[in-house]
Parts: sequence; C-alpha cells; structure tokens
Amino acid sequence: MDTTAVEQALHTLYHSPSTELKKEADKWLSQLYGKPEAWGIAWELLKPEKSTDVQFFGADLLRGKLKTSTSQDVSAEQLAGMRDNLLQLLGKAGAASKVMLTRACILLATYAIEAITVDVWNNVVAHTTQYLLETVAPVIGIPMAQSILLEFLSVLAEETTETRHVGERKTKLVTELRASIPQVLQLIDNGLQSGNPDVIIIALKCLSTWFAGTFGPSLDMIERHIALAIQITDASNADLFEAVVDMLVSLVGHPKSHDNPMTLKAMLPFLIQWHQNLFIPALNDENMDIAGGVTRVAVTLGETHMRMLLDAREEENINNLNGCLRLILDATGCKGSFPRDEKISDTTQRVWGFFIEELNDPKDQERAPELQQRYGDLLQILLKGALLKKLEYLPDGEDPFDSEERGEFQGYRVNVGENIASIAFLYPIICCEILIENLKMGITQSSWQQVEASLYGIRQATDGLLSKKEESPLKQIFQQGLLAMLPAHEKVYKAALLTIGSLADWISQNTDCLQPAVIYTLQALEHKDYLPYASKAMEELSHYCDELLPPFAPEITEKLTQTFLQFHSQIQNKDRLTLTRAMCNIMLLLPHAAINLQIERFLGPVIEYINSNVSAPGEAIQLVPYITIATVVCGKSTIPPDKLDPSVLHPVTAILNALRGAIHMLLMSTTKKEDRIAATCGLLEASLGEAFVFIFDMDLVEKLVSTFGATKHFAVVNLCSKILTYYGKDCSQQILEILSKLLFELSKVAISYFQTNLYDNPDLVREYFDLVRQIVRKQRIILLQNVELTNLILLVSVGALSCPEHPTFTSVTKCVGEIINLGKTEQILIELLVQHGRSLTDFVLRGAAGAVDRTLLSKLMGMLAQLNRTLPQHVPEWTKELLAQDGYPNERTSLKAKEAFLHHVTTDRSHRKTQHDKAIHRFADVSRGLVSD
Repeated sequence: MDTTAVEQALHTLYHSPSTELKKEADKWLSQLYGKPEAWGIAWELLKPEKSTDVQFFGADLLRGKLKTSTSQDVSAEQLAGMRDNLLQLLGKAGAASKVMLTRACILLATYAIEAITVDVWNNVVAHTTQYLLETVAPVIGIPMAQSILLEFLSVLAEETTETRHVGERKTKLVTELRASIPQVLQLIDNGLQSGNPDVIIIALKCLSTWFAGTFGPSLDMIERHIALAIQITDASNADLFEAVVDMLVSLVGHPKSHDNPMTLKAMLPFLIQWHQNLFIPALNDENMDIAGGVTRVAVTLGETHMRMLLDAREEENINNLNGCLRLILDATGCKGSFPRDEKISDTTQRVWGFFIEELNDPKDQERAPELQQRYGDLLQILLKGALLKKLEYLPDGEDPFDSEERGEFQGYRVNVGENIASIAFLYPIICCEILIENLKMGITQSSWQQVEASLYGIRQATDGLLSKKEESPLKQIFQQGLLAMLPAHEKVYKAALLTIGSLADWISQNTDCLQPAVIYTLQALEHKDYLPYASKAMEELSHYCDELLPPFAPEITEKLTQTFLQFHSQIQNKDRLTLTRAMCNIMLLLPHAAINLQIERFLGPVIEYINSNVSAPGEAIQLVPYITIATVVCGKSTIPPDKLDPSVLHPVTAILNALRGAIHMLLMSTTKKEDRIAATCGLLEASLGEAFVFIFDMDLVEKLVSTFGATKHFAVVNLCSKILTYYGKDCSQQILEILSKLLFELSKVAISYFQTNLYDNPDLVREYFDLVRQIVRKQRIILLQNVELTNLILLVSVGALSCPEHPTFTSVTKCVGEIINLGKTEQILIELLVQHGRSLTDFVLRGAAGAVDRTLLSKLMGMLAQLNRTLPQHVPEWTKELLAQDGYPNERTSLKAKEAFLHHVTTDRSHRKTQHDKAIHRFADVSRGLVSD
C-alpha cells in the first residue's frame, strides 16, 4: 500500500513553517483514523526502514483502530493474526529506541486488552514472556529482554486501569490479569535479583503499577519484594535510589495499603531501619537528594496511616510509631536554613499537622488524654529543638535571601507557625514556658534571630497560649522588663510590636502589662522604619484598652502628633492610614478642647499636604487618612459639621473645607472620566459617617453627574450601595436627595446602554438592577417621592427585558417583580404600572411563545402572576386584547392554546395550579412548534 501521501502530510505537520499548512495536514491525518484502509497504512508505516516520526504515527494510528474499530471492520481471525506481528514489533523496538519501545508496549497492551475481551488471546503474560525470553533474548541478551518484558507488563497494568471496558468484557480482562499475578511477581523478583540496575529500576516500576491496579496483588503478596527492594538500595546510584523511593511512596501512599494493616505494621521496622541507615549519613555528607528521598517515604507513611498507627495499642506497634515519628522529627530539625540549605523540613509540616490534629480529636475520644500524655515530651522536643530553630532568619554575615527565597521562607514560617499554634492548644502552659525560655536565651546570647523567632511563635500561638484560664507565663514579657531588653533590630521591633497588637485584648484584662506595652510602642514611634508596626500596635491597644488608656492619652496623643507631623508625608499611604486611625482612637479619649488643640497643631501641614499633593486620580487615595481624621473628629465635635460656620477658623471646618475642595478639583481635572469618577467615589465611601454630608453636598453631586457619559459607572453604583448599607433606613433628607439624583442619572445612562453597547457592560447592568432592588427594600421613599425617577427605572426595565438572551435577564425580572409587588400598596406606583403594564404583558406572551429560552419560562410567568395580582382589572383585558390579534404571538399559536392560557393564567395562581401550569406549558410548546394542537 502506498503511504507517500501520509508521509508527506507528516512531513508538513512536523516541519512546515506555515501554520495553515500544518492545520490542513493535521485535519487530513485525523480523518485517517475513521477509514478501514487505515489498518494497512498503519502496518506499512511501522516498517523498520521508516523514520521514527513515521513509525510513531503508525503506532498511534494502529492503536486508535484497535481501540475504536475492532468490532466494526476487522474479524476475530484477523485480530488474532496481528498478535505475532505485534510481538515481533515489540522485540525489535526494544533494540531500536526508548521512544519506539514505549509506543510498541502501549500498542501491544492495547491489542492485548481488546483481544482478551473477545477471547482471541489468553495467557497473555505467559505467551509474551515465552516469546521474549526464548526468541528475543538470544539475539539481544537477557537483561534487555527482561527490561522489555517488565516495561510491557507495567504498561499493560496502566492501560488496564484506564480501560473503557465495563461489564462482562471488563470481568474477562480482570480475571485474566489476576490469574497472571504469581507469574508477574516471579518476573519482578527475577528482575530485582538480576544485579542489573536498569532492569531493577523497571522491575520496581512494574511492582508499583501492578499493585495500583484494582486487579493487582495485595500488600501482603508483595511484602517480600518490598523487603528485597530495601535490601538492594544503592544510594550511590541516583536513578536506582530514586526508583526505590518512588516505589515505596507509591505503595505506602496507595489507598490499597489500608487493606493489610498487619502487613504494613510488620514492614515498619524495615522501613525505619532503612531510613536510619541512609538519612543521618546523607545529612553528614550534605547529600540532600538522599535525605529528601527517605524523608518522602516517612512523610507519606505518616500522612497516609497516622490514624492507624495511633490506634495501635500493642507495645511493639507503639514503638514502631515512635520510631516513625522520630524519623520525621530528625527531618524537621535537619541542620541548615530553609530554603537555602535544605528543603526537607517543609515536607514534614503537614505530617505534624495531621498528628497533632489526631491527638486533639482521636477516633476514640476516651484515648485523648492518654495519647496527649504519651506524646507530650515528643512535641516539646519538636517545638524546642526543631520548629523554633527553623523559624530563625539567616545568621549574621550570610547573604540575605533573594526575593524567591524570601517568598518561600515566609510561606514556610506560616506552616511552622500553624503547628506551633496547634501545639499551644494542647499544652498551653508548657508551650508558653518554652517560648519564654527561648526568648530569654536569645536575649542573653544577643541573638536577634532567636528573639524574633520566639516572638513570632508567641504571636502565631496567641489563641492557644491563652486558651486556659490559668495565669499565663506571658506576663513575664511585661513584668520582668523583657521588652526593654530586646535587641534593637528592625525585625525584632516588628515582631514585638505585632505581638503586642495580638495580645491587646489579653492586656486589657491584665492591666499591669499595659504600661510596658505602651512605653515600648511609643519608643518605636520615634523611628520611621518601625512606624507601620508601632501604629498598628497602638491602634489595637486603643481599641481593646480604651477604658484603661485615659491616664496615658495626653502622652500618647502628644507622641502620635509629633510622629504624624514628622513622618506623615514620608510614609506609605497604608501606614499613614494606620497611624491616623490610632491617633483618632486615642483622641476620642480626650476632652473636646484637647481634641481641637491637637487638631490645630497639625492643621497647617495637613491642609498644605492636601492642597499640594492631590491633583490626579492616582493620588486620591492619599486623602483617605485625612478623611478619617475629619470623620472621627466630626463625630466627637460639639458642633455638628453642617452647622459649622466656614468663615470661622475652626479645625474641623478647615479640614473639611480642604478635603471638599480637593475632591472638587480632582473631579474637574482633565484626566480620564472613568478614573476621576472612581477616585471620587472611593473618597466619598471613605467619608461615610459624620463628615459625609458636609463633604458630599449637592454641588459636588452636580459635578459628579455632569461627568457621566458613555462610560462604565461601577464606582457610582457601588457608592450608592455602600451609602444604603451604611445608613440603612436612617438616611437624612440630604442623603435621600443625593441617592435620588445619582440613581436618576444612572438610569439615564442605563437606557443608553440598552440602545448602544449593552453587551459590553453586563456586570454593570446587573449591579444597577441589584441597586434598584436595594432601594425598594431599604429606601422605597426615594421611588415614591420621585415619580419621574420611578418611571425612568421602569423604562430601563422594559428595555432590558427586550434583550432576553442577555446574561442580566434574571436580575431584571427579580427587580421588576419587586417593583410590581410594591405597587400593591402604593397608588403612585399603580398608575405607573398601568402605563407600562401592557408592554410587560406583551413581552411575557412573546417570551413564552419563543422569544425567551424555555428554561426562563417560570420567571416570566411569575412576573405576569405578580402583575395580575397587582392589576387584576387590567392584565386579563390586556392579555385578551393581545391574544385576539391574528398571528399573535406567532403563526403557530392555536386558538385552543390561547383560550386555555387566557382562562387559567389570568385567574389567581393559587387555585387549580396543575391546570394553570399545564396551560402555560401547552401555550409555550405549541407556539414554539414543539407539539401540535
């Protein structure tokens, strides 16, 4: 058979520079798989004189035919005749290339699966073994023949696991392979004892794949093979060692390993001894590949079988578990810094998490105290000797972490911290004592790394450390002057200040700890680099200890004011905001006069900064801290912001005026409209509270809406939603007017969307209708007081319903339904619904007849039912008028379907629901041509 065209197409596919030609070649070649002549073409392409690319395609083509066409265009006799050819192909491929050996194995395995299920080939393993060892081995050698045989057996197991066959054919296949297990295990045994590393590696792979199959051997059947693999492990051969590790991980981690717990427990001493023989020497030689490999096995064992090991009550099994945990402990505490020197300890963190979780919540709850007592010493060693040490930063003198290492280390610390926190919940007092002891040792040895690690551990474990009502050793940090002795290092300051913040609630209940915490935090405020953490700590203290802080308030406020004046223009905005919140919290503890005095001190610098630094949307976020000041101070001021006389130099008035002026300038700048609107709305959201109505007056509303146009207005919709959420049903008349104006302008913009670029803004349309629903629920007075606005919203809704395929359709129907329901009690809405009701009824009828997807039929009918209950005198009449038209809603709609629809649908839906629903679906199906009437 001539295969020239196929080979030319393959050459084009693999080598042509033209993408179009490649696509055409690929399409043409794909069509071959469905043609009967593909059988002959495939065999021609597999001839040894063909190139590897051509043979590869031939093998894939033949495999495709075997998987899809054996029952269609090839007889059982023809199928049987392929066997010898495929066996010969396998023998030759093994001596040719690794690529073709793999393809030949897959091809023969596919053939074997199909042949077994139609009773064409039995005793597959025996027949293949006989051919390779008796016919092929004399030519290419026994080791090569063994490798080919074991590779084929591995692929056969994998392909069987993934087979599409079910029922009787699957049963035949599984029965055949199960009968072959003794012979396969003997072949694996021979491979493991061959002394040839390449053969051993493939034998190990074969063992894993056969065990993983549902038809494969159980763990007890391969115990000897596992012991043999452990015995022949050669750490000097990297490939062989990796193959042993992969095999052990595969077997120990497989769900089937749970089926033979006694066998697994019997294997533990061998695994533990294997680990001990390899791990420590590997660490001493700094061979992290070997150390990491054996750790993988121990970790997999722990993750997969922790509960089984903990359930053991026999002394021998308890000792085995202890041995396994000691192995993992050694790996956790291995020398070196993660991730620069080692990456082993990270793999053990999940095991400790599982272990501690099982101790806290064992299968047998009555055993919890016994288990926690038994393993308490081990976890203390873990905490003291491993976890705290691994938390430490690099020693002084070493190059700092690069960005990638730093990211890995931070994630690693989180994992370690979670395990420390879990230990703290089990043993709060002991854990706290260890952390304090480690902190003191770090102070004594002037090791900022050890001090920082201790503080980090305390912060991560705060909830656990304080879970008992006993007096906590944490008091030593504050009462023994440890804070004053901490090294002056940036990371120590950060850790200490974050720890103070995390303990703020506890400090509020332990009043003798407050003063040292305040003093340390105030000292840190003097340094720009520590300012973010000091501000956060002070914010937390001011929140939780507000009843205890008034005696300190003047001193704290003075320090905060000095810090603000010195650094506010030099630090990042998020840090400025944190500092501002802390300052506001403290100022609220002062008398009114003192507040005004402090405000006046930084009034000039603040206003100067506002006026000189904020002129573009990208800079708008810098106003947020000052809005925070204004909002808090307005709430505390004796004069309401809307009563302040702008002509009087009052600190509150001055700041509010500066902010309002800056926002006005921002909104009227020449930058992109969308950016201006988004920045302005963001600032207005930040001012929600006492200062909002002063900053966001109607003049600013007019300027904001004047920028509206053919642009997205997510920010405005979001602002309206936030206003409703913040004020709820307590909106003042001014806020109601603001909302009404914004909603009116948004509705005008929404109409233009439905006329122009609706499909560019589905999310915006959806959010608009969700906002209207919020208005209906929380501030319906807006709709009732503004008939023009409500009419506009109904026009927008009708426009949206005219696009039933639009993704916002569900939101629209829900919104319209809520407005209709509101109309039942509000006369003004009834009048508007009468104006739009006939259009809505027309839309429902046309939608039911096919204009709307049938899955939305229930939503349409629900809306019509709501309209009918609100306007019972109008809807039946409109429906009757519309249905009386010839060819309405389309030519397929029969008179009988119309009459049934009119009779049942325009009556109260609560009666005769079955007839009601039947009439709706009959009307829809007839109109859509799905049934005849």
